[in-house]
Formats: sequence, C-alpha cells, structure tokens
Amino acid sequence: MNPLTKEKAIGFATIRTFQKGEFIFMDKEEVNQVYFVVKGYVSIFKVNKKLDKKVIFLYKAGEMLNEVILQEPVASVSCETLSEVTILSFKRKAFLSFMEQDFELTKLVMESMALKVRRLYHQLGNTSNMMNLEKQVAAKLWKLAKDFGVKDKDEIQIDFDLSITFLADMLGSKRESISRVVKCLTEKEIIKVRKNRFYICDPERLIRVVKSEKAI
Repeated sequence: MNPLTKEKAIGFATIRTFQKGEFIFMDKEEVNQVYFVVKGYVSIFKVNKKLDKKVIFLYKAGEMLNEVILQEPVASVSCETLSEVTILSFKRKAFLSFMEQDFELTKLVMESMALKVRRLYHQLGNTSNMMNLEKQVAAKLWKLAKDFGVKDKDEIQIDFDLSITFLADMLGSKRESISRVVKCLTEKEIIKVRKNRFYICDPERLIRVVKSEKAI
C-alpha cells in the first residue's frame, strides 16, 4: 500500500469498540462503511428461510469484513462479535477512491477476496455429503486451533467462547449430533471442554481422526 494512501486514509478512519454479542451489520442492511478487525474475533453468518443459522467465516485482527459492499452498499450476511472487538472503518466512497488511486491497495483487496473464495471451496469439500460428521467436527476444531489457538501448558485453547450450538451452526448440523461427537472426542481425551472453552489435548490424534477411514 502506497505511503501517501496511508497518510490520506488516516484522516478518514474511524475506530469503534463493540462488546461481545453485538452486531456490526445485519443481512440486507444498507452498509456504507468498509470494516477491518483491529482486535478480537467476529463471525459472519447467514440465516436461511427455515431460520437455520450457518456460520460462514470467523475473522480475527487484520482481516477485512465486507468486501462485497464495494460492489453494492447492501450487506449479504450478518456480522456478530465473539469477544470485545475493535473495528477500523472507512466510508465506502472514500475507500473506493483510495483503491482507484492505489493499485497495491486494490490488489490487497482482491487477494483478500480470493482467499475467501478458496476457503469456501475448502468448506464445500468438508460438507456432510463428502465427509462424515466425526471428520467434520475434528477438521473444524483442528482449523480453529490452528487459526485461533493459544498454548495453555501442554494443550491448545481455542481463544474464544465456543458453544456446542455455535459449533453446530458452523457445520450446518444438528446440535445433538455435534454434542455426541464432542462427547466421544472428550472421552478419548483428544479434546476437553470447560465453560464453553475448547482445549485440544492431543493435536496429532485429532488430525488422525480427520484422515481416518473409520468413524471414531
């Protein structure tokens, strides 16, 4: 990103803090701000006609939340905070102007969008039609530990509250089914759950579940 663009952008930037459980924007809402995560974690989700919630992405510091509004200023998903979150925002028209003047910035936005498309391709490969539920849960927990994990003694803690319901929303499955798999992984001492915090006790065994041809 061009240093001159950075200097100009400072004058247009807004910083705001959201508490856990707040919405930054809602599906079908008019949005005239481009958002970036400075600190904390947020989820992007969609609710279908049956009112089933599907979590699409989780974002952390340094990530852009809503590239799609550069095309049209209407949100196509909802965004909810998973922790206290600090957000950097720019007015849509100002940000588009910066992109017109700075190809490096435009390239960064394109790369961000391309990465999300690749992540969606990967998610499609992990759907229930192509991978059994045990593998889906293990793969999701492994990815969350990789992206959001912090070392806690000999374990890896996923660094935000993660309920069984939210995990089910991420996988598009029933809560009861996810609960059964989590219970099985816990009994095998591969993971443990304490007060909505997931701990990966044995990452190697967890990844073996993902690669295994047998159900756990």
